[in-house]
Amino acid sequence: MTFKEKKSIVSILVSTLLIITYTIFTVVRYQGGHLPLDNYQLWAITLLAFGGVYIISYILIHLIFYFVTSVSMAVKEQIKTGKACEIDLEQKIKTELNEDEMDKIILLKAQRVSSIVTSFIIYIGVVLIALNLEIVLLLNMILLGGFLGNIAKDLTKIYYFKVGVANF
Repeated sequence: MTFKEKKSIVSILVSTLLIITYTIFTVVRYQGGHLPLDNYQLWAITLLAFGGVYIISYILIHLIFYFVTSVSMAVKEQIKTGKACEIDLEQKIKTELNEDEMDKIILLKAQRVSSIVTSFIIYIGVVLIALNLEIVLLLNMILLGGFLGNIAKDLTKIYYFKVGVANF
């Protein structure tokens, strides 16, 4: 499994964990009466807080992931050759992190899928509002659309890294 595939899997896991955490948090707070459906400001603050938590955790998890990957590459090199040359290791890390044209095409395809998924889920939220349901549902659908769009993007990247893309 390549570095880029592993990175996408870590992103999927982080997004899934945060969706579950947000769902548990809001359900418990709603059932306890601390998050009423008619208090839009409180819901907006909750959504913004989880958005911030998502961004910070995403950055931290990826920093840790890069560090662990670099250390594991050094250990593998140490075991394989008996010594770890910093220059060779630095070159290997740069090679793994380097994006070529195929990576850029894959990213564009993945971002298109992400946009479609996010837009579709938000559109469903708007339809639910048109059916006279709570506005809080739309706020949650926006957050869910962002999370699921990110997961769809990472799944698309994994798929295209495995199969490749056609040049046309």
